[in-house]
Amino acid sequence: MMHILISTDYSEVSNNAVDYGFYLAEKLGARVTLLHVFRAPRKTGSFLSIKDILRKDAEEGMAELMKELQVSHPNIECDSTILSGYASEEIVRASRDLNIDLIVMGTKGEHNLDEQVLGTTATRVLDKSESAIMVVPEDVKYQPLEQIANAIEPKLSNLETYMWLLHFAKDTNAKIHNVFVNTKNVDVTDFGENFPTLDDVDSAQVVLNEKSVLDALNGYIKKENIDVLASFRPKRSFFQNLLGSSHTLKFIADANVPILILK
Repeated sequence: MMHILISTDYSEVSNNAVDYGFYLAEKLGARVTLLHVFRAPRKTGSFLSIKDILRKDAEEGMAELMKELQVSHPNIECDSTILSGYASEEIVRASRDLNIDLIVMGTKGEHNLDEQVLGTTATRVLDKSESAIMVVPEDVKYQPLEQIANAIEPKLSNLETYMWLLHFAKDTNAKIHNVFVNTKNVDVTDFGENFPTLDDVDSAQVVLNEKSVLDALNGYIKKENIDVLASFRPKRSFFQNLLGSSHTLKFIADANVPILILK
């Protein structure tokens, strides 16, 4: 059974990601762990009492959220944990300790450079986590996944990860669009010929001859009604350019789809 970790700070942004993650868990037949991380102040004379107050507030928030989810998603196996520390570090640690398959996080996308795409915490989690990560923009509500665009290079670099995506698509009844944005006019005659397949998973191999990766993907997302944009880790994929682009905020605002970053 897949195990999903959903990070929440009880804000509207993270609550939306929680809702998205639970609907996704229902589709995947997954179990969920909810994680809240609070940051205690540096040690002072009243350190313990302040930390106790923060933990109590966190526990009350989690209890309320769990109660709501038991009503809205009664069939999901779910537990929760509350930790103290830096959010990104505790999320990564929890994902390792719990052998998490997928981390779901929300984002506003209001910061600079790479943080425009993922947000500060999600960016740091991406750097260190070994789990797949799904980042859900604040205005994206869950809908059944039908179309997944996988931004990919001509040669498959990680077979195991690609098979994980195939199984994810099978469990969600989604079609995979393997999309290569050919900005340098390289030879792609045999693109996709050696990609593995899986029964009951429809896939398409797509080459977009465009000068801008962002514009090409954005246009394809809109044209094909893509529900999720997937890619390998930044060091292996187009996200290396995406995260360093000055146009990333506009891209996310226009595309308005979750980003699935594969491990």
